[in-house]
Amino acid sequence: MLLRKNFIEQNIIALKRIINNTKNKTAIVGFIEKFNEDIYNSAAIIRNQQIVEIHHKICLPNYTIFDEKRWFKEGNEATVFEYSNKTIGLSICEDIWFPETTKQQKNRSADLIINISASPYRKGKIEAIENVLWQRWEENKVPIIYVNQVGGQDGIVFYGHSMYFKDGKIVNKCRDFDEDILIVDVK
Repeated sequence: MLLRKNFIEQNIIALKRIINNTKNKTAIVGFIEKFNEDIYNSAAIIRNQQIVEIHHKICLPNYTIFDEKRWFKEGNEATVFEYSNKTIGLSICEDIWFPETTKQQKNRSADLIINISASPYRKGKIEAIENVLWQRWEENKVPIIYVNQVGGQDGIVFYGHSMYFKDGKIVNKCRDFDEDILIVDVK
């Protein structure tokens, strides 16, 4: 998709449409951000029609089907933002697989981590991510909301299985495509 001439512009137009529809709402939206000649795999925290923070993905994978270092510049800051009297850390996909980002967010007083992901299906992947979330919990004792893409794109199947990990265990989990809506009260 990044090779399509107007993809990045169209992605910004779509982001602006979402921003315009967040009156009295908060949303986290993944998008491609272009800054000068660099592009970032990013997530915007939008509140009441304003972007309040942007996270640039820090850990860019470069194996199997992933070639992110070829296209994206890596971020360098573990993002946190305030919501409903909570400090929330935001990360993107691979950021949760390594301890540094979550640790930095914990050090910045994160009460909760939200990880948005587009992790494709492979045998054993669900168990692997559950193990990673358990490791991040053990290291930081911070609840984690893991939100994974559902469906297919460019011949890749995304398995969903979004989950809420708290107190050392999964307390809520979406198990298939039909029920992949995760509701968690962060208040």
